[in-house]
Amino acid sequence: MTHEETNIESVLKPASEHSAGIVRRMRPADLDQVEVIERSAYFSPWPKRHFVDALALPNYRCLVLEAGPQVSGYCLASVVANEAELLNLCVSSACQSRGFGRQLLTELHHRLVSEAAKIFLEVRRSNAPAIALYQSLAYQSVGVRKDYYEAPVGREDALILACDLSASDDAQAP
Repeated sequence: MTHEETNIESVLKPASEHSAGIVRRMRPADLDQVEVIERSAYFSPWPKRHFVDALALPNYRCLVLEAGPQVSGYCLASVVANEAELLNLCVSSACQSRGFGRQLLTELHHRLVSEAAKIFLEVRRSNAPAIALYQSLAYQSVGVRKDYYEAPVGREDALILACDLSASDDAQAP
């Protein structure tokens, strides 16, 4: 058995009874599938090397959601000085609207609650489905980054959202 297989944090489990996927730590072997999802979802996708780097950093939490044999979504967060930042959350287009984004984020909250009091993120102002998800998990707007994202024409503002992990029902230990 490898260290990962014996570590309690790597136990595979759905986050809710409605979820159909399994959330686990991201591994280097997942990166080809992650890259395909990333490139299909974003106008300005992260290069694969960013994911490689994230896996090597001790303060990063990198998760994937498997639905069947495929990686169907992923999220990455960094933790510094009792605060976390959600850097990337993405679900493949074929698996959207099935609760996978919620499952990933809820599991991330579970894993971060002992390390961080708050989690922050940026989201495109135009990304209504993502904003609705975040708001349903107690994220609140705390600011705006003007012209933060590249867009097909010009730039787009980012909303800065934050969630108090110690107060979030979704962050409480099972």
